[in-house]
Amino acid sequence: MRLSTPALPDALPRWLYLGSALLTGLAVLGKAPLVAGVVPVPAGLVYVLCAASCLVPLLYRKFLSVARYLAVPIVLAVWLVAVVVQSRLLSHFHSEGRGTDQGDCVSVGVGQLLHGSWPYDRALMWSHNPMSCGPGWLAAHVPSALIGYPATMAVLFTCAVAVVYRLHGSDVTAKFLVLLAITPGFWLSYANGNDFVTFGVIVVAVSALTVTDRPVHRWLAVAGAVVVSQFRLPFVLLPAAMRVRWQVPACLVSIGLYGVFAWWRPDAMFRDGPFHVLEKSADLAGVPGGRLVTVVLFVVVTVAIAMVALRFPARYSALVYITLALVPLAAAGLVAAIREQHGVIDVLGHWEGVSWLTAVVAVAAGLMGGTGDARCRSGIGTAVGDRRRTG
Repeated sequence: MRLSTPALPDALPRWLYLGSALLTGLAVLGKAPLVAGVVPVPAGLVYVLCAASCLVPLLYRKFLSVARYLAVPIVLAVWLVAVVVQSRLLSHFHSEGRGTDQGDCVSVGVGQLLHGSWPYDRALMWSHNPMSCGPGWLAAHVPSALIGYPATMAVLFTCAVAVVYRLHGSDVTAKFLVLLAITPGFWLSYANGNDFVTFGVIVVAVSALTVTDRPVHRWLAVAGAVVVSQFRLPFVLLPAAMRVRWQVPACLVSIGLYGVFAWWRPDAMFRDGPFHVLEKSADLAGVPGGRLVTVVLFVVVTVAIAMVALRFPARYSALVYITLALVPLAAAGLVAAIREQHGVIDVLGHWEGVSWLTAVVAVAAGLMGGTGDARCRSGIGTAVGDRRRTG
C-alpha cells in the first residue's frame, strides 16, 4: 500500500492517543491500594478492575459508534466526579497527610492574587510543596475563590466542550468526549484534581478557535493561548505552536507575565514558584550544573521544541510541542520511581509523570474527534488540510 506524505502525520494523533491513554491506565493501577482502602469491595476485585481499565482505550472504535448517546452522560459524570468524588476523596486522604496538593496549589495562589499578595507562598500549602502554575493559569481559576477548585475544573471542562460544540457540532463533540471518557487517567484526574486534563481540553478548545475567521474567535484564541502557555513554564512558547494569529505577541505576553513575578521575587520564583520546575526537571534528567546552566539549557530546549513543532502541519504542531515537552520528563520520572520504589504497584503509584500524559490524550483525542477540520475519514474526524495563517 502506497504511503503518501500526509499519511504519517494523520496517524500521529491515533498512536499518541492510544499510547498515552493506555499508560494513564497504569496510573490508575498504581492507585489501586488507595482505592481499596476507601471503597467497600474486596481488594482483589479493585486490582482486577483497575488492570482491566488499562485496556479500554483499545476499544475506541466500538465506543465511537455509540458516541452520540454518551456525550451528555459523560459531561454529567465529570461534574459528579469533580464536585462530589474529588472533594470527599481528597478530604479523606489529606486528613491522613496523603493525596495530591494540586487543587490547594491553585486555591492558595488564587486567594493570594485576589488579595494582591505574593501567590507562591508554600507555607500556606498543607504539603509545603513548591507551586508550579504560572500566574495566568491561576487567573483562569479565579472562580475557585467562589465555587471551589473541583467545581472550577468542571466549569472549565464544560466551557471547553461548549466551544467545540459551537464550532464543530454535536458529532465531533460526542467523539471527542467518548475518546476522553474511555481513558482511565481522565477520570483519575477529576477524582484527584490533576489539572493536566484541564490544560489538555482547553488546548483543544483554543485550537478549535484558531481555525475560524471571525475576529472575536481570533481574539479569544490569542487570549486562550496565553492562558495555556501559563500552565507550566515549559509551555511558555506554546502560542507559536498553536499558530494563533498573533503568535509572537502572545509568546511575549506569556514571557512578560513570568518576568513580572520574577522581578517581584526572583529567589522565591525558583524556590517556591513556577521556576522550581527547572531544577526539578534537571534533577529528573540527571543534568549537572547550577541554576545558570539549568536556565540556559531550558531556553535552548524550549526553543528547539517549538522549532520542531513548527515543522509539522499546523493542525499537529501543538500536539507535537506538548508531547515533546512531557514525554521525556515522564520517562525520566519513571526511571526515578524505579530507583526509589520496590515492586511494580509502588512504582506505578509514585510515577508522577504518567498522569501528565492525560494532556497528550486530550489533545490527540481532539484531533481524532475532528476538531482540527470539519472533514471526516473512516468514521473519525481527522485534520486533512492546513489552516490558513497570518501574522
